[in-house]
Amino acid sequence: MNSINHGFILESPQPEDFIFGDRKLGDVPINPSGDWSDYLPDVEVQNLNGIEPYACVTFTILNCVETLERQEYCIAANYSDRFLATISDTKKNNGASPQSVAQDLKNMGCVKENDLPFDSTINTFDKFYAPIDKYLYTLALQFIAEFNFGHSYVPSNVSALKESLTYSPLLFSTYAWTKDDNDLYYRPQGESDNHAVMCYGYVEGKYWKVLDSYKDNGTVLKNIRWDSLPQQAKRFTLHRQIISESNWQNFIKLLRQLFGL
Repeated sequence: MNSINHGFILESPQPEDFIFGDRKLGDVPINPSGDWSDYLPDVEVQNLNGIEPYACVTFTILNCVETLERQEYCIAANYSDRFLATISDTKKNNGASPQSVAQDLKNMGCVKENDLPFDSTINTFDKFYAPIDKYLYTLALQFIAEFNFGHSYVPSNVSALKESLTYSPLLFSTYAWTKDDNDLYYRPQGESDNHAVMCYGYVEGKYWKVLDSYKDNGTVLKNIRWDSLPQQAKRFTLHRQIISESNWQNFIKLLRQLFGL
């Protein structure tokens, strides 16, 4: 069976990395149902305009962040997939690991979609990964100033995945895309995961509900068979920080005015 990489790179956890259950993030469950259906982000596909940026990990992590913002703070934000994919060297590697992209978001932040859009004018691979203006790196720090972003690996078993969904939607690695006779996606025997999606819920014993960065029959919402567990999963935290409106916000306003944003 031919396996096409869509941008997911499997990277083993290191001793210093956070693992769900170690309590290092120090947070508490925020969605006891584990169902994030009411907070899903704007639909965005990574193969818009017929190009393939290999950025499924970036799309998935930002989908998780945007979902968390909607649930926790009633903020319908949309962050730039192009920005995060570019600063995480996705182009160089034809993909990225969830750990590296999450760390780049934590350390460097991200700008909003309007500041670096993926629209009809971005119709080549090189345009998607065009060099980023230096001022956008400064603008991205607004995310770090506003939010304390955290992430941890989740063990790939049903119990840990279900419990983790009470904390956040999950990055969920998968095999793209094979269906069984019940129209459920699964990873064929002997294959490895080659894609990342956002898991936002489940139907007990039947399937995991995921939001993809590719459409099938006009929708990005798909179901993965219950026994087709991810080879890697991550969950996230997003704690809003108290910041000075006067200093930081005035600086951001000035920066936007200088560059006509």
